[in-house]
Amino acid sequence: MLHLIARPRRIVMAAAVAALLGCAALLSVSATPAEAVFRKCPKGEFCLYFNEDANGGIYHFSGNDSNLGNDRYEGEDTGETVGNTSRYVWNNGVPARRSDVVVASLPGLNGARGCIKRGAKTSLPRKWWNSIESYRWVTAAQ
Repeated sequence: MLHLIARPRRIVMAAAVAALLGCAALLSVSATPAEAVFRKCPKGEFCLYFNEDANGGIYHFSGNDSNLGNDRYEGEDTGETVGNTSRYVWNNGVPARRSDVVVASLPGLNGARGCIKRGAKTSLPRKWWNSIESYRWVTAAQ
């Protein structure tokens, strides 16, 4: 025997099914929350990060750089230049003759200067946020 549903009840059930299907479709196409990606600083390199929590874009190099204004981040924030945009630093240098890093607020190691000791891995002090434009490896005595 075929069971018939009265017209008003059929409309309500059809609307409920449509709403459930619509929610399921919305959930399946909605973007997943962005996961923060911590990018490790390679051994022997000096790294600057776009974000203050070491996530997002990373710049890394084992040599000196007198103009960070012509460098870009890797991974994320690739449209940003490194000069004047960094908020986190990691000096992953190795014990050597030159293992500390002097940073400067202007290209060519000019302007205000600060020292990032080997092993330092931290958010930059607020006065240095978005202020590093050049750096070089130095000895502890320098």
